[in-house]
Amino acid sequence: MGGSCKIVKLLQAIYSCVKSCVRTNTSNNDNSAYVDSFMGVKQGKPLSPFLFICFIIDMYTFIKDSSFDAVNIDDLQLLLLLFADDTVLFSYSKEGLQFQLNQLFTYCSNWGITVNTVNTVVMFF
Repeated sequence: MGGSCKIVKLLQAIYSCVKSCVRTNTSNNDNSAYVDSFMGVKQGKPLSPFLFICFIIDMYTFIKDSSFDAVNIDDLQLLLLLFADDTVLFSYSKEGLQFQLNQLFTYCSNWGITVNTVNTVVMFF
């Protein structure tokens, strides 16, 4: 997204050694043992929403740039809707929707992201 190598190296350093624990007693500040965390972003940190937004924009751009079958409603071109970690894809045809799903799979595979296929639904009208 145009960031310098220094910024990328800084982010890699920040996330290279993330440890997490569970607070077990709020009155005594008791915590569980710390465990290494190798996935995701640090919860509650200001950088986390920014990194998530960068990811979402990149995913949208990847799918949009290769899509050929967006749905038009008046002057609005509807390709996908994003809310938090949910994604809705739109297409006029089964083939277009399959192409978008393949693009989403490719994008996620390239970045080591797992899509929960148990909660994935396809609807065709």
